[in-house]
Amino acid sequence: MQIYDGKHMDKTDEKSDEYIKINSAGIQNLSSSCTVIREDGRKDYHILLLIKGNCTVFYENEAFDFSEGNFVIYTPGQKQKYILGAASSSFWCHFTGSAIEEILSASSLSGGVYLISSSKAVSDSFTEMIQRRNSPRGKKLCIASFLELIYNIEEAVKTPVRSELQNSILPVLTYINLNYEKNLSLSFLSKKAGYSIGRFSHLFSEITGMSPIKYQNEIRLKTAAEMLLSTKNTITEIAISVGFSDPLYFSRLFKKRYKIPPSEYRKKEL
Repeated sequence: MQIYDGKHMDKTDEKSDEYIKINSAGIQNLSSSCTVIREDGRKDYHILLLIKGNCTVFYENEAFDFSEGNFVIYTPGQKQKYILGAASSSFWCHFTGSAIEEILSASSLSGGVYLISSSKAVSDSFTEMIQRRNSPRGKKLCIASFLELIYNIEEAVKTPVRSELQNSILPVLTYINLNYEKNLSLSFLSKKAGYSIGRFSHLFSEITGMSPIKYQNEIRLKTAAEMLLSTKNTITEIAISVGFSDPLYFSRLFKKRYKIPPSEYRKKEL
């Protein structure tokens, strides 16, 4: 297995104040497996897209097994590690510029792992961008192709949102509803869904309109409100039964949600 240490071998790692600058881009075809490590990341952004074969990407201390069409966006300064399998092929692009943050934000893209299906439009625009970058007069056309690539990636990510909901987010929602009283970490839930923490949180908020923690607390508070009316349990007992170890914290959240303390809510509704 080859090991590529970006700290010593990267030659195009730089930040630029140009509007958009493609530092490097290409297609990588491997006959044997290769591990790429950049402990301190790079100064620019990095997109890695798997074309064929297999690849294991490490992102935020989690491992993701890529299939064709999956990609990762690494942001500047972010640790990078991925293992490309033998007979694998991938697109890669390192880019920088004063407009990149704005462009990615407008496209609803951020650093993270994207486990989506293969897209011909994405592959075609990636190929065109690489070809133009390597042509003598292709700098401006390369940037045009880069913008087209980002647009096609955005469309590819948006297209399967509903299927992502069915295949990964909905089961997590169901799990939270059935286990709302448990201590469910973002790391656990995102791994259950098959995404990085950042990507999972983004998709979850896009679908529910709130963060996973707030969603879980909403269920807890709603259940507690029902128990205040249907049982004679003490407020402390109710708080603990729905998952709050601190009754005072529960009371603060309950008052914020229902505008009155739990004790008054019980009296008022009676």
